[in-house]
Amino acid sequence: MSILSGKRALLLDFDGTLGDTFSLHEQAFLKTLAPYQISFAYKDYIGQSTGEVFERIFKKANRDFAPGELAVLVAAKRKAANELYATHLRFIDGAEAFVHQAHRLGYSLAVGSSGSRKNILAGIEGLGLAPFITEIITADDVQYGKPHPEIFESLLHRLQVPAAEALVVEDAPSGLAAALEAGIEVVCIDPELRDSEYGNHPTVHFATFAQLSEALVPPVFTE
Repeated sequence: MSILSGKRALLLDFDGTLGDTFSLHEQAFLKTLAPYQISFAYKDYIGQSTGEVFERIFKKANRDFAPGELAVLVAAKRKAANELYATHLRFIDGAEAFVHQAHRLGYSLAVGSSGSRKNILAGIEGLGLAPFITEIITADDVQYGKPHPEIFESLLHRLQVPAAEALVVEDAPSGLAAALEAGIEVVCIDPELRDSEYGNHPTVHFATFAQLSEALVPPVFTE
């Protein structure tokens, strides 16, 4: 049976799932934090909101924020990332073909991201995805980012689709956790997470976009 059997809505993460943005965000954080001389590994914070990443980095470095400093850092990092999106953004392998094929077949496509609305909209426009995406929820639209389920629950509500008829596509542990907490089956495109706690989870699947494209079947719409 296809992973997509019985599904009619695809809830897609953006950073690292649709857009190949890992190095862009890493560069933006490095540029913003350069004056602080704080070392960090961005891979340890993938899938979290910008503010949460700064909070965790400063906590690990035993540093405190001056009044208003966190907001300034968040704004500077987002500006740096937005500039990189405009010139260096590319698709994750197979993502473009998958989106086009799913749209042709009649799936509802939505983006759920812990990124800022400005950056995610810039990324969607930059990759030419706007005509295919029905709904967008970002960290700016909710109280809680991933791994809290609010982003995906909000998308289900907007699309008027039950969790059983949706499929999340993700690349990060925080996104997998958010999908599962929302009761939604999820596909992980990062094979390295097979060795994580999600590797044997019954509603977590591992596949490339090429494999997902092969698994696409026309969605069945229920009353």
